Amino acid sequence: NAARAKLHERKQREFDERKRQWTQNKSAKEALVREAESVASSSDLKSAGDRMKTLSDRWKAIGPCDRADNDRLWSQFNAARTKLHERKQREFDERKRQWAQNKSAKQALVSRMGSLLHTGDFRAAKDEARALQEKWKQVGPCEKSDNDRLWNEFNAAKTRLFEAARQDVAILKQASNQHPEMQVFK
Repeated sequence: NAARAKLHERKQREFDERKRQWTQNKSAKEALVREAESVASSSDLKSAGDRMKTLSDRWKAIGPCDRADNDRLWSQFNAARTKLHERKQREFDERKRQWAQNKSAKQALVSRMGSLLHTGDFRAAKDEARALQEKWKQVGPCEKSDNDRLWNEFNAAKTRLFEAARQDVAILKQASNQHPEMQVFK
């Protein structure tokens, strides 16, 4: 009987300790759920994603609690994670849509800048090139690789235009010097 009583006491102490630990774990998980729900509504999605990752790591480190509580709390925690993930996905989809529009606008600017080289009026072409440069600044970004490539094409076309205009002026000056009666430059 003494051995049985001792075993029963030990089992009761272990059970009481487990209940105490489960109660602490439940409280810790409830706090994580509240924090995750708050993070899921954050306006700064980048830091919210980082914070949610930290909360997920903390969730894994917390031990179990009563199964019904654990399932309920996990469901709430996972719902907050899912909400944040869906918000981030919607923002990313919107950003991709905007990038596609910006890419298209920049491609049109590159094309127009390239076509200015074939003009006969370099003064007007240079003025339009400057206006295109301002439009470029107003168009938002697109994916970095596209943005860099398009900028290089745009800038190269502008450089070719200004170089052609400079050469045209040099030719006209030379013609004016050789034939003063032309008086191209006064």
